This record gives sequence, C-alpha cells and structure tokens, in this order.
Amino acid sequence: MKNINILLYGLTLQSGNKGCEALAYTFFYMLNDALKRLDMTARVSSVVYVPHGQTVQRDLSAFDRITHTFLPNRKKELSAQHAIFKAVRSCDLCVDFTDGDSFSDIYGKSRFYWRTGEKAFVLLSGKPMLLGPQTYGPYKSDGAKKFAAWVLKKARYVFSRDENSAKLVKELTGREIPVTTDIAFKLPKDETVRLEGEQTKVGINVSGLLWNGGYTGDNQFGLTVDYRDYVTRLVEWCLKQNMAVYLIPHVITLHDENNPENDLAACRELAKLYPRCRIIDRYDTPMAIKGYIAQMDVFTGARMHSTIGAFSSGVATVPFAYSKKFGDLFGTVNYPYLVDGRSLTTEEALEKTCSYISDLQTLKAAVAESASQVMARADAFVAEFQKILEEIAK
Repeated sequence: MKNINILLYGLTLQSGNKGCEALAYTFFYMLNDALKRLDMTARVSSVVYVPHGQTVQRDLSAFDRITHTFLPNRKKELSAQHAIFKAVRSCDLCVDFTDGDSFSDIYGKSRFYWRTGEKAFVLLSGKPMLLGPQTYGPYKSDGAKKFAAWVLKKARYVFSRDENSAKLVKELTGREIPVTTDIAFKLPKDETVRLEGEQTKVGINVSGLLWNGGYTGDNQFGLTVDYRDYVTRLVEWCLKQNMAVYLIPHVITLHDENNPENDLAACRELAKLYPRCRIIDRYDTPMAIKGYIAQMDVFTGARMHSTIGAFSSGVATVPFAYSKKFGDLFGTVNYPYLVDGRSLTTEEALEKTCSYISDLQTLKAAVAESASQVMARADAFVAEFQKILEEIAK
C-alpha cells in the first residue's frame, strides 16, 4: 500500500476559532476518503500555533488512513523550528490553506510576512505546494503584493474559493486558477444534542473582534456600522418579536478571556443586558457547533465560517460582512442576502437585517437554490485533489 508524507500549514485542528477548525476537520475527512479510494495511507504533520503551557489533544482515530503528528510552531524555540525543518525536507506535498482568509495583510504585516515566509521556505526547498481554496488578498502594501505574487507563481497547485480572488491572482501573476469554494461547506454536523421550544429560533454569532474594534481597537476593518450598537439593537428587536435568541460564539479563547477575538465575552455582555438570550458555548468541535447552528430557523453572524455552517445546513442565513471575503464567497454562488458593514450606516444595516429575518422563508429558498452550486464546486475540488494525490504518489 502506497504511503505519502504530507505537511500542513494553515489548518488548525485545535483552536479557539472554530472556523479554523472547520476547515481542518473538513480537509481531514476529504483526505481520508480520498486515501481509501486510492488504497493509500498518509503520514501527516500539522504545523500549529500553540501557546506555551498548552498541548494539542485531538482524537483523530476516525481518520484510519492517516498517521498524524502535531508540530508546535513556536517561533523562538529552536527545537520546534528544527522539527518543522525536518518535516519540510521529508514531505512529498505541502498543503496550505492559510486558515481560509489570512493570505492577506489586513490582519497586520507581521502575521502576513511570517506566514508567507513559511510558504516561501517550502518552495525554496523545492517541495510541491498546494494552496487550498481560500481568499487571496486584499494586499494593502506593495511589498505584500509582490511577496504574495512570488508565492502564487511558484506554488504548483493553486485553488481559489471565489471568483474575485482568482481575478486578483491573474492580475498579479497572469495565472489562471480553478475557482471552487470553501471546503467547510462539506463539514458534517453532530446531531446528538437537540434544542427544545416552539418559538422561532434566531442564532446570532457576535464577533468579539468587531465588538472590540479589531486587534488595534480603533475600527481596524473600517466599518461604517457601529457594530456594538447594531448587534445590541438587533437582539432587542428579535426579543420584541417574541423570538428565541441564541448567542453563538464561534471563537472562544478559554485561556485568555480578554483576548480581543473572544466572542464569548461579547456574548456575555449582551446577555447581561438581555437575560432572555441563551448562550450556546457547550461544544468542543466544529461539528458540534454546526449541530446547534443547524437547529436555528434563521442565523446571522460576522464570523464567516459560522454562516457557512448555517448555509450548508439549509438555514436561512444573513452574513454580516467586515471584509471582501463575504461578498466574494457568497457572490460566487449567487447568494445576495448579506449585510455589508463597510458601506451601510448602522440604521441601514439594522433595517436590512431585520427585513431579511422577517422574510426567512425567502432566504431559506435562496439557500436551497444555491446549495447545488456550492456542493458542485466543493466536489470539483475533491476530484482535483484526488488526482493530485495520485500524481504525487507516482
């Protein structure tokens, strides 16, 4: 039985961010299934960012064709960097998803250059790289644009999850790349826990990152909407409509309550104002949280993978966009029902969201209509990925 060595970047199986985990788990399901069809096995090494004092513990026994090793990426620890160096030198293929949206400098220059530098090291080592379906850009600085273009030219396989990212890649490199979709649309859901009640269930994902003004605290993403005011008034409106409001954090930083990314802290602030709200935070995996989201009648959120979980479960979905990735991804599958926090006023955003929620059957029908496009695009990537594994194994 043929075995290959795969190195993974930007796919995190253990993170406070369940969107990052959703990508990682979906990839592992895809990889394991492909290996079964090809009668192959794989040794997989995942480069992960783990704070000192924490360990990575995940039960991956369900992926029976995969032998897995975690490689903690501690920048200042020589032994950790040496282990990654050895994994690069021995891999047959490097797969990098950059967490779906982080191949950009909108989250800060340091993050961009470190993670793009990792890609460059693999490419300079002469190893084949697959850039999984993700958003490319925006690149605000000329330096970031040039560095990204170099990587995009050198990577052997490059996939986009939206049309606009593919256009950007062509502008930067002249390269035509396949447009698929976010693979997390295919993430399975855990259906063991059921929510009771007859009221219309409204799921609201509150982004701690937007609640706190971004990492910088000064409206880093240039929103025209006052996000705190918008979410607070949305919750109040839903409760006045006698809806059951579920606040659903998608990023929970258990070891750092004050982390600006922590959705749970923002949800707790809202729940103090509106005690009738229920917080859903008893879950460990992205499959479990998707099981809760799937029980909503309508769902809105600013964490994109929370809205992907709702959309792929057939739930009426209202994404709140803080960057171009929302419009790009959902626009590619002809789903226009999103609220753009970068162009609307707070009043306009609130009115639009409430209007969509009031017409959830229209949204649900639109989701169903777009679902076939989404799954066809996801299946196209699965087919291409299997061909790549066959090619690498020769």
